[in-house]
Amino acid sequence: MDHLPDITLFQRRLDELDAQMAAPSFYANPRQATEVSREQQSLRRLVETHAAYERAERELAEHTAMLKDPAADDELRALAQQEMPALQARRDALHSAVLLAMIPPEPSDSRNTVLEIRAGTGGDEASLFAAELYRAYTRYAEGRGWKVQPMSSSASDRGGLKEIIFLITGQEVYKQLKYESGVHRVQRIPVTEANGRIHTSTVTVAVLPEAGEVEVQIDPQDLDITVMRASGPGGQGVNTTDSAVRLVHKPSGLTVYCADDRSQIKNKARAMAVLRSRLLKLKEDEEQAKYAAQRRGQIGTGGRSERIRTYNFPQNRMTDHRIGLTLYSLPAVMEGHIDPIIAALQRADFEERCPCARAIPKTIEMLSVLEIIKRTTGFLDQRGVESPRLNAELIIGHALGLKRMQLYLQFERPLTEAELEKIRPLVKRRGNREPLQYITGETEFLGLKLKVDRRALIPRPETERLIELVTQQLAVPPATILDLGTGSGAIALVLAKTYPGAAVTAVEKSAEALDLARENAEACDLTGRVKFVRSDWLSALPAGEQYQLIIANPPYLSDAEMGEAQPEVRDFEPHMALSAGGNGAAAVEHIIDAVKPYLAPGGLLACETGIAQHQALLPLAAARGYARAESRCDLTGRPRYLLAFV
Repeated sequence: MDHLPDITLFQRRLDELDAQMAAPSFYANPRQATEVSREQQSLRRLVETHAAYERAERELAEHTAMLKDPAADDELRALAQQEMPALQARRDALHSAVLLAMIPPEPSDSRNTVLEIRAGTGGDEASLFAAELYRAYTRYAEGRGWKVQPMSSSASDRGGLKEIIFLITGQEVYKQLKYESGVHRVQRIPVTEANGRIHTSTVTVAVLPEAGEVEVQIDPQDLDITVMRASGPGGQGVNTTDSAVRLVHKPSGLTVYCADDRSQIKNKARAMAVLRSRLLKLKEDEEQAKYAAQRRGQIGTGGRSERIRTYNFPQNRMTDHRIGLTLYSLPAVMEGHIDPIIAALQRADFEERCPCARAIPKTIEMLSVLEIIKRTTGFLDQRGVESPRLNAELIIGHALGLKRMQLYLQFERPLTEAELEKIRPLVKRRGNREPLQYITGETEFLGLKLKVDRRALIPRPETERLIELVTQQLAVPPATILDLGTGSGAIALVLAKTYPGAAVTAVEKSAEALDLARENAEACDLTGRVKFVRSDWLSALPAGEQYQLIIANPPYLSDAEMGEAQPEVRDFEPHMALSAGGNGAAAVEHIIDAVKPYLAPGGLLACETGIAQHQALLPLAAARGYARAESRCDLTGRPRYLLAFV
């Protein structure tokens, strides 16, 4: 593959812009500040993409070296061989992305955008599809963090839209949406069709870069302004006042009507914004016509006379006629997942402007959500991960910010390269057997959503069972509670929520784990309910202080059990929270010995233990003077909990 152009000049320009933005006087000129900020953001993305390309190159070189190394581990070599095609595709895609980003942008690419959607031929069916297109663009804009502001609309009798004009503000809006201009054709059976015949209707979409007042000067003498009462559904604030505004630009003959707001002033401002955008678009089209006629063949000018796209519902097909792109994922497209279409159009435009780019392999494979789930499941299964399909769904859902049910509804949606970039490192971490909870950074524990990381043990269902046993055992809510070795704070926080009147103290030896517990208390809005103390068991607590409930999940794994533990436990979770060494009973024995003076009369010690330890712990509790000691089983019927009463 050809080497990329030197990134140094781009990095130098980025450094210059960073210095400008750091100057105290930077925002003195708001318009210039906006332009500089947009250029800085664009250059930063380029530099970051270039860095990602270099990382992919290094990973590819490392995999190639491993395959050639006869001394390398056979399993690692097989894994490297399996990952090579994906790495090469990723490297090539990033190479293309860097080249595309290095091409100087068109002047309007960074602008906000005015979209005009109008029903064409097809009557009510056209207006219904216009409303669906508006919804699709709105969903797409929301997914990219853009804001959508309706400016003018006209509804049809059947709930569709005869026309809607709206403004989308955000980062590089026009760059992404400029190829949407043209005639969109829909083929389906209308809801009004009784005989089941397929009808063809059309909707026109116009994409206009937003123009500022300085860029497009409009002489007030060239305007014919009419105010009137709005028509259609409304109320006293709309239908009974002269709030609607119609502007006619005499030199061009352009007409803009706006009546969405109750305020005549706001409607006039919106109408002026639309008029400026239309005039700017006319000006740009005139300039482009002088030197860009050769580009119309493949991409088109965005004129409304062009049938750029067909949406065939019976065949689940979307075809873009300008570049011959066909996707069989129409429901996903109508939900606003149009990134694959835009990426293909940008690629075609890129090749038109840069013929040398045609030699670059088109290695960007658009994979659906379901396909990625299947591939991830296979990879995790090969790496020995239990429940690989469930793990795959949870990881991909976390990367995309979707719940599992939302993920199921998007199975057919193609994933963008940016989304795959989020998924890959998480899947790799899980393949290395890092616990899923550490990857997602959270877990649920008896209704509380807790932050988890390697500072503390991951709260488990067995500990939930311990709390359930305690709440069943206590006839009267405890006034004072002590959580020994709180870790993430899970036990203390659940008990503080369960018993609002109790004074809860949580002790922890690890300063890092104690920080995590405090963070969880703040996130659960329980900061003032739990007193956190750094202490090696009871050493930092005042003598004579007593509690009605002392609860603990101490380390109880033996050395042998630690050696046989799953990699998720053995290699990632803190050993001091898992094992006390030897037979694993030392920490539990210490608690039984030490806590009795801290228990109030009638108090309860509840402790999670190792399965094989209860036979020795029950006699120990009796020997230390506890009035009664019992062993309780977990949900699998194995003895795991010690309940000792004074």
